[in-house]
Amino acid sequence: MPKIDKEKRQRGKKHKKPKEAEIPPEEPHAGPSWIAPQPAVHDLDQPPFGALDPDLKAYLRSVDLKLNEWRDTAWDIQLTQDELQGEKLFLDATVTELKGKELVLATDPDCSKIMERIGHVVDNDAKRALLQALAGSYPTLVKDRFGSHVCQTFLKVATEPLQEEAADDDTSETKSESSPSVTHLFVNAAKELLPISPSMLSDPFAAHVLSDVLLILSARSWADIQALREEASEWRTSKATRRKHHRIQQQQSNEITAGSIESPVPAEFAHLAKQFSDKITGEMSSEDLRHCAFDQVASPALQALLKVDLTLGKLKRRGQLLESLLPGLTSESIPPPQTISLFSSMARDKVASHVVETIAAHVPDSTFRAIWKSCLSPALTDLVNDPLANFSIATAVSRLSEAEVRDVVELPGEVWAATVAKGRTGPLKALIDRAALLSVLEGEVVQIVCKAFGLENSTDPAMVVNRILTLDPDEAMETESPLVTPDSMPSMYPNRLKARGYGPRRTKQSHASGSSEPTVQGALILQSMLRLSDPHNAMISEGIDSMTVEARVSLSTSPIASRILDALLDSPTVPAKAKRKLVSSFIGQYNILADDKLGSRVAENLYKAADPFLRERIARSLFEHEHQLRQSTYGRFLLNHVNIPLLKRSPEEWKRAQARSIVEAASATSSTSGKRKREKDEIEELFQASRKRSTVRYSVRGLRPKSTPSRNSNTLPRFVALSTTTTPISPPPPRRPATTQKAVTFSLVVAAVLGLFLTSGEATVAADDGTHHAKLIPFQEVSEHNKKDDLWVVIRGEVYNLTDFISIHPGGAKVIIQHAGKDATKIFESIHAKGLLETMLSPSQHVGTVDPATMPKLKPELTDDDIRMMINNKNKPPLGAMINLGDIEEVAKRVMSEKAWHYYRSDAEDGYTYRNNFAALTHYFFRPRILREVGQVDPSTSILGMSCDLPIFAGPAAMAGLGHPEGEKNIVRGTGNSGILYGISSNASCSLEEIAAARQPDQSLIFQLYIAKERQVSVDVLRKVENLGFKAVMFTVDAPVLGRREFDMRTRIVTDDDEEDGAPPKSKGGVSATIDGYFDVNIGWKDVEWLQASGIDRQTKLPIIIKGIQTVDDCLLAIKYPGVKGILISNHGGRQADYAPAPIDVLYELRQKHPEVFDKVEVYVDGGFRRGTDVVKAVCLGAKAVGLGRPFLYANAAYGERGVSKTIQILREEIINCMQQIGLTNLSQAKPEMIKYMERTIAPPKSSDYSQE
Repeated sequence: MPKIDKEKRQRGKKHKKPKEAEIPPEEPHAGPSWIAPQPAVHDLDQPPFGALDPDLKAYLRSVDLKLNEWRDTAWDIQLTQDELQGEKLFLDATVTELKGKELVLATDPDCSKIMERIGHVVDNDAKRALLQALAGSYPTLVKDRFGSHVCQTFLKVATEPLQEEAADDDTSETKSESSPSVTHLFVNAAKELLPISPSMLSDPFAAHVLSDVLLILSARSWADIQALREEASEWRTSKATRRKHHRIQQQQSNEITAGSIESPVPAEFAHLAKQFSDKITGEMSSEDLRHCAFDQVASPALQALLKVDLTLGKLKRRGQLLESLLPGLTSESIPPPQTISLFSSMARDKVASHVVETIAAHVPDSTFRAIWKSCLSPALTDLVNDPLANFSIATAVSRLSEAEVRDVVELPGEVWAATVAKGRTGPLKALIDRAALLSVLEGEVVQIVCKAFGLENSTDPAMVVNRILTLDPDEAMETESPLVTPDSMPSMYPNRLKARGYGPRRTKQSHASGSSEPTVQGALILQSMLRLSDPHNAMISEGIDSMTVEARVSLSTSPIASRILDALLDSPTVPAKAKRKLVSSFIGQYNILADDKLGSRVAENLYKAADPFLRERIARSLFEHEHQLRQSTYGRFLLNHVNIPLLKRSPEEWKRAQARSIVEAASATSSTSGKRKREKDEIEELFQASRKRSTVRYSVRGLRPKSTPSRNSNTLPRFVALSTTTTPISPPPPRRPATTQKAVTFSLVVAAVLGLFLTSGEATVAADDGTHHAKLIPFQEVSEHNKKDDLWVVIRGEVYNLTDFISIHPGGAKVIIQHAGKDATKIFESIHAKGLLETMLSPSQHVGTVDPATMPKLKPELTDDDIRMMINNKNKPPLGAMINLGDIEEVAKRVMSEKAWHYYRSDAEDGYTYRNNFAALTHYFFRPRILREVGQVDPSTSILGMSCDLPIFAGPAAMAGLGHPEGEKNIVRGTGNSGILYGISSNASCSLEEIAAARQPDQSLIFQLYIAKERQVSVDVLRKVENLGFKAVMFTVDAPVLGRREFDMRTRIVTDDDEEDGAPPKSKGGVSATIDGYFDVNIGWKDVEWLQASGIDRQTKLPIIIKGIQTVDDCLLAIKYPGVKGILISNHGGRQADYAPAPIDVLYELRQKHPEVFDKVEVYVDGGFRRGTDVVKAVCLGAKAVGLGRPFLYANAAYGERGVSKTIQILREEIINCMQQIGLTNLSQAKPEMIKYMERTIAPPKSSDYSQE
């Protein structure tokens, strides 16, 4: 419905004039007598069927409250039969109570909407009664502001009983005079509207009733009518209630069966629709019809009329309305110039372009050829990029012949590049679809896509998918940037007028990885390209395969991008090998997918597409996550398919069950909807055809024919060169019918399944490339390697040989020896960051994969600390009760494990540095300014050009996973949603890829670097962070060796009694000891030169921030290096040297002695900041921003992502309040003169900050 109509049909708004505006007295009408004056406003408000009884209105409001109660109840809650029957009786009683009053209620401003809702939820008998109540009053109702709504809704929902009657021949006739059939009632309603249909066409209320009636009458199947019914906004809002009440029908009888969907639409519908077309064509002039084409009110009905005119009735009489609208267009000759000009104008109009689409979609083939040749093809270059006409071109391209497709392919590459740049990709998608359907010019179409997105010289398949998906042809895009997670609720189907260029323009939003968020247009293009034949679709399947696992997971959980994976699995032209590689690439991530609303659907589809070997691998990978997924809202759907209990109980029975499900799925796919009887020799013919045609063999087995085109192309990527030849393309052989292809595929699937279960039952693992199978390692074999000189452990299901590693393990050898021959996953993951194994161990130390079926089942043992955490988590206060950061820290202390709390809270030795960080801030007081008009305050700033909503950032604090399983991913989400930067620690619990995938599209990240002993390790890390789109490197210089953190040392991973005989006792312990020893102790200023050197010796192109400066002298040294763009004054949160100066004091001294430093580099500070007032103090002294580390760890541990957001919200409120109190409207006004240093000492507040348990 056009927007203007919605405004005119607002419920309850009388559009009365303001009280102060008096209605002028009526003047005698002057002018021709045939011009009737408009009625007064108060005349329009008179109800046509009388006033409504207040008691009846009150009753109807009570019904509405009951409907709201049902709507707000989750539809999937299982109700008892008595409850379902009670709701049905309530609705039946409501319809009975309203009997005889339907017309008054339908035209009442307050009750008409309730009547529509009732029409949606009642059963088919009640719908028949409501439709009968309106009989004889349709001409009046359709022109009433509120009655037109009710009339339109009742006619739409009547299609449900219409469909039911179509399946039962006995009910299609009139039952009786008192209870006629719905078909009879609907036909009579249409006949009532037929005489007034010309006036309905331009009526602001009646036009849309006419449009829906025509669409129903002209529908060729019940599926078309059902789609029309579900477009109603009222249907969508009451969807939960509808689902609930449909369960009554599902439990008692299946009223709308598959047979009813296949039953024909009543024949009289088409005849009646043609009568409407003839009536309007005969009574309206060509000028009036052309006016309707450009009118927002009349255009939808005119489109429905054109569909009737062009598709129904005798062939000789078709096109009369079109001929009246555009004279000469229906002939096969070239139409007159004025018609061509009018057609072009309509195609460029935001309303009439819809009419042109209808014409292009439904005119006969001969007429379409003439229209294409005379009206569209000559102006194709302009129309393709027109903001409105491109929709009509896309519709027309879907009907082109091979010769006409070649005309479109020959358009210059600049034209297609412009379509991508402007986001008008409809014609390009239609061209891909048409080439795939006709199997012509597919190689040329692939070249067009490459030129449009600037991929001619690209060699990175993953970049191809990123560029197309984001509609970003920028050559500077990072080649390995992972896809970002889009907004939680993106608009999949935007408003048509917005999509046609009249809404907000799509702006290019760059983010840290260099790509924009996924777009619907890009996803549709990728789906279309996957339907091209092999090898033309290889560029997309290979691009998806070359993505990182994190990028593919992000793709799967995107409401836009996940459809690409569905298209790859569903496409009959994508080789089976490519599908198998996709399924196997997610192994280890299926638990993540299954726990996501959208990812669970993708996981199900992947599992269904897997062969039996892969299904078993997927199932075994979910063993350890079964309990978690059982509790998940979405995870249980995948578990229902996998049936893990059966696999654990009886693997052979599980295999047989999976084989049956594969056969049944293939059988269902190969069956035809028409239930056509198979010819006697059809199976034999299909079998012979499958042997003769190599194309099916290549498709199923994932192989390619020997006659693959040359790959020696210098202008196109490798995967595009596969689909391109220098010789003219000859027409391909005709495609095998779809039923034939499905039957052959079904036969091969059955053969594969039968072959599987004729083999031995030995546990194997299928390789990703499908070339061989590797034997799993029984856990018994692992347990035999349990000595110091022969030591294996299991971590995350993988077996590692740590015999040579234990001597250099920073945490000592004993902790590894204690877990020799055992599963060490729990203790490893509780301490170490993900990705550390790959960094510290060589590939030769990876022995293989343990057989999950042989792993011992260990009962979880709850310690006293675990019980304490469970109780405190259950009883923790709500997040809304948190007033300041100290409150959140108190909660974190109670809900965290003792080990995690000791690690987070630990400080150096006696803790003087830690406590002095807080105490030093109490020496600095404000000198507030007054009368500064602080109504609007802007606390935003920038860090190295990156915008920040607040002058704070989340500092690089290690091991966020100790407090919460999501670890740094929670912090990156919370900071991204709140608009502040986040520095990622080298010792993060999550991998860099996981963190990058969790960020917002425009979120900037900073990486904190410790230089490793093996410099190449640091170089590789720097390359990775650059490719992931990080914006700066924070080089930590204040921790060459680990400080003595006694609070953490008391939590020994290995006690002194466990130390090896004769070995000196270690001075360090706890979690900190496990990450100590990996980094270089001998770092110096030469390493700053090493990082920022120019030319080939340069290790990173990112700006450098030196973190850990504690004296003014070192500040002066740091600014001498041109690659250093910022310095962070910090003492590592008091965790390194005890008695180190407080950072706020160093900042104050730097401002006093060398203020010029602040003009050369950006200065930041951290250490002891827990209040927004203290942040403002640092900004006044010259700090660009303030870092906070522990507060975000505490927030993450206590409340997860919500806690991080709450922490930033509290600081935001405190910063803004402080700025208003001291007279600042923006941070540029903050000056050192506003701070006064006080010599007297202020006692710090009592808090857990200063207590050492």
